Amino acid sequence: RDFFQEGESLAARVTVPLPGTYLGIMTILAREIEMTGKEFTDYLWEEGLDGVIAERARLNQSDTPARERYARYAKIVLEAGDGEAAAAHVTRAAGVKAEFVPSVTPAALSAGSSFSVQLLVEGRPVAGAMVAAVSKDTRLQARTDANGRASFTIPALGAWLIKTVHMARPANAGAPPADWESYWVTLAFEV
Repeated sequence: RDFFQEGESLAARVTVPLPGTYLGIMTILAREIEMTGKEFTDYLWEEGLDGVIAERARLNQSDTPARERYARYAKIVLEAGDGEAAAAHVTRAAGVKAEFVPSVTPAALSAGSSFSVQLLVEGRPVAGAMVAAVSKDTRLQARTDANGRASFTIPALGAWLIKTVHMARPANAGAPPADWESYWVTLAFEV
């Protein structure tokens, strides 16, 4: 409940009551940002948002400034003691607006393990999203399949962050109006 800034990170200190596997979920409410056409296009390339790039090009808007409404949806799996056995809650959807659902609890992973996540937005799988798995010296990338799944082989022990940005036209332009709405989705764990 008590978050603080630690360097460039948002942090919290948590004491878990018993050994087990815990799932932390945090959402950051939507904010708006406006970028020049070039800034927005560069950002789209960096995040692998090819569909949005193509849509803007089709509408001859590649150089047009864009207003984006973005929100963040973060999950973290915390292991305390030997929690692997009772961790089914980690591999089920939590019901937040945008989330990764892992195929197995990260406690079951070791270096060289295959691992997949399913990207859900409003409970539905998202196909074609660029997903990155990032650790200290490693960055892996994969696109989600028709069922919203992206698969990786985890090459090393350590802390891992699975991340993506999902972007679409907003159902409600809002005030101030937004051209695009994005969901920044992450799943953090340690192998």
